[in-house]
Amino acid sequence: QRVREIAVQAGNGALNQQDRISLAQELKQREDELYGLFNSRNARGGYLFSGNQGKIQPFIRNPDGSYNYQGDEGQREIAIASGKMIAINDNGKSLFLDNLNVNRVTTAATVNAGGSYISRGIVENKNSFDTQFPANGIQIVFTSATEYDVLDDAGNPLAPPVSGQLSPNDDNEYTIRHAGVAVILNGEPQAGDTFTVEASGEEKRGILDTLRILREDLESSSDNQTGNYATRDAVAGALLNIDNAMGTVLTKQTEIGARLNVVDSRRLENENLVLLNQTVQSELRDLDYAEALSRLSMQTILLEASLQSFVKINGLSLFNILR
Repeated sequence: QRVREIAVQAGNGALNQQDRISLAQELKQREDELYGLFNSRNARGGYLFSGNQGKIQPFIRNPDGSYNYQGDEGQREIAIASGKMIAINDNGKSLFLDNLNVNRVTTAATVNAGGSYISRGIVENKNSFDTQFPANGIQIVFTSATEYDVLDDAGNPLAPPVSGQLSPNDDNEYTIRHAGVAVILNGEPQAGDTFTVEASGEEKRGILDTLRILREDLESSSDNQTGNYATRDAVAGALLNIDNAMGTVLTKQTEIGARLNVVDSRRLENENLVLLNQTVQSELRDLDYAEALSRLSMQTILLEASLQSFVKINGLSLFNILR
C-alpha cells in the first residue's frame, strides 16, 4: 500500500528530478523490505514461499537488479482429520509473480513532423488484446491533424479498415484505443505523422520487478517535458501492475480464510468428539455394577420374550386354521 502511495506521489507533474530521485530512494527501501518478506522462513527454518522446496530460497536478486524465482509451484499439505488434507502454504510464483502485466506494448515514432509525443501502450482489455491485436503490431498514421488510420505493421489497411478522430481531454491529451490497447498522444500531430505500436514484454510481471522498473525510471527521469511524459507513462503502468498484484494477494487471503474456516469446523467436530468420549468414559468409570446387572437381567428377559413371541407369530397361517 505504501508503494502505491509513492507511485501516486511520483506522478505529480510539479515534482522535479531531485524529488523523484528521493521517492526512488524510499521505493528502494520498500523493495528491499518486500524482498526480505518474500524470503521469510517458518519456525523450523523452511522457506514459506518456495512451494515444496522448503530448503531453497525462493527469490534471488540478479546482478542487474532483476529477480528470479527458484522454488516450484507445489503446495504442502497436512492432515487435519481422517481423509482430510489442507494446504499450509502458497508458492511465491502464484502469490507474487503471476500478476497481469499491462506494460506489454511498446510505441515509437517513425515519422514525427508535428513534434507530438506518444506514450507507452497500456493493455486495458486483456481478452481483446490476446484475440485481436496483430502479432506484428500496428501503425497509427495521421491523415490530417485530427484524423488517423490504423494499419498493419507493413502499412496496409486492416480488414475491416480502422480509422478515428482525435478527441482531447482536459489536459489537451488524446487517447487512441485499438484492440484492447490504449496510448496517449500529446502535442499537435500533422498529416503524415506515423507511430508504431508493438506487442512485447512478458504477459505477467512480478511485483518486485514492477517496483524495480518504476524505481529505475524515476532515477533516470529528466527535468523537461519529455521526461515528465516518460514519468507519467512509468507511473501509469506501475500503478495498474501494483493494483493487479494487490488483487492477487487479496484473492489468496480469501482462500486462506476459507482454509481457516475448514480448520475451525474440524476443530469443533474434534471438540465434540472429545466431549462425547469423556461422557462415555465417565459413565464407564462411575458404573453401579449391581444396578447394571439388574438392568442386564431385565433386558435379557425382555429379549427372550420377544424372540418367543416372534416365533409363535411367525408360525401363524390361515391354512392352519382351515385345516
